[in-house]
Amino acid sequence: MTEQKTVNVSVNMDGPNMIIAYVLWWFLGFLGVHRFYLGRTKSGLIMLALTAAGAVLAAVMVGIPLLMAVGVWWMLDAYFTQKIVKEVRAEKELGASSMSVTHSTTTATQAS
Repeated sequence: MTEQKTVNVSVNMDGPNMIIAYVLWWFLGFLGVHRFYLGRTKSGLIMLALTAAGAVLAAVMVGIPLLMAVGVWWMLDAYFTQKIVKEVRAEKELGASSMSVTHSTTTATQAS
């Protein structure tokens, strides 16, 4: 008796992933890392520069409004990140991420 099982898994992960974008937004969003990941380099650099300037100037109270602006921008990106991911995927004509699983079984029996 011979039994053969085959499992094929195909995952389409071209382009930005929504989960990765949100993990980057949550942990490193104040540095604009999620925007770099999504290809928005200019706004990522602006966010990084505002955070750096705000951190340096916070000691003299000038940087606090800058850090507050980055905080508001970070909160707004909770909504805009998903829109940007969809835009980038549409521009690249990628559609949604997909995963397919195929399972096949072959059983052969020997005659006595």
